[in-house]
Amino acid sequence: MRKESRREFIERALKDCPTSLKATDVPAWIPVSKNYVYALINSGRLRSFKRPQKRIILKDDLIQFMLDNADSKYKALRVPPDKEDEL
Repeated sequence: MRKESRREFIERALKDCPTSLKATDVPAWIPVSKNYVYALINSGRLRSFKRPQKRIILKDDLIQFMLDNADSKYKALRVPPDKEDEL
């Protein structure tokens, strides 16, 4: 699947997602745990910024993270190959 097609697929999947999310809200949009989200933030793999007592992740940064990890060994982040037909 081309990168543009992957972006379209991910954007459609997250169309109802708000433009900014608290780190604790990310698992509602992609199948990862809250602890994994914090591990990604701390490792620098997922961009975020700090607000008092919160970590905020922009939707665009979440999409970019998913694109960067579309071929990941972690199945939850892969774009399903059968969805290519829907594009």
